Amino acid sequence: MEEGHEHILNESKSLDIADKVIDEILDSAKILNNHPEIYSLDENKKKNDGSYRSYQKHSYNIAYRVLEKEIRILSSALKSRTYEILMSSWSYLAETDIN
Repeated sequence: MEEGHEHILNESKSLDIADKVIDEILDSAKILNNHPEIYSLDENKKKNDGSYRSYQKHSYNIAYRVLEKEIRILSSALKSRTYEILMSSWSYLAETDIN
């Protein structure tokens, strides 16, 4: 997420905006603790068994997988017309009761 924060800061020239965007992305991932299937199935995942999901937040595509005891964030990518920055995969592992 550091690369994303740096990119937003460079584009917006505002530390407050960069902090807010990253905080909102992280908050959107925390929602998964209680509502792991809130977002739609990942249409880009071939042979999706239903455990792969994705969503967009502030021009970021976030892909994650719902496992029995955890939610695993697989990737986060920022997309625009002229470039794509693929941020390092980060794993926000959320202990959750998925029954």
